Amino acid sequence: MPPRPPIYGAADTTLREIVHISIGGSTVRVVFTNEFGTEPLTIGAAHIAVSQGGSTINLVSAAGLTFSGRTAVTIPPGALMVSDPADVKVPAGSDLAISLFLPAQTIHQLSQHGGADQTSYTAPGNVVGAKTLDSPTEIRSWPFVKGVDVKVPAQATVSPTARLPP
Repeated sequence: MPPRPPIYGAADTTLREIVHISIGGSTVRVVFTNEFGTEPLTIGAAHIAVSQGGSTINLVSAAGLTFSGRTAVTIPPGALMVSDPADVKVPAGSDLAISLFLPAQTIHQLSQHGGADQTSYTAPGNVVGAKTLDSPTEIRSWPFVKGVDVKVPAQATVSPTARLPP
């Protein structure tokens, strides 16, 4: 049986994935996944920002993501990678735009959340820092993004002895 053709990565591509968060904070990190991948996954650049709707981001809230201080990372097949913490103020209940640039590479099998019930976008080239993507293609999944961690301010934490009202 011949190998399946590549799914993504035939050309340089930016994914801008829109995710909803429930809590707010001032520091975030993103968990990227290649758990089901059969080849190493290279992320050439990644950014995070508060979404302004569609493929548009709030540039004031934007920050580049790094991985042990590097802007690019290669995730082995079957592995996860967590970004370094980024100082980004995110309001509770907001939508975030996680943009990642995939340089040309072979990707036969995706690690993704296939039923995101959220519109995300792809665009050619490395445009992770663009305010709005020009003529993006819509997708309805979250390829390679597994989660977002938000650091809650200390005064917002719940005491272990706190009780909810009856």
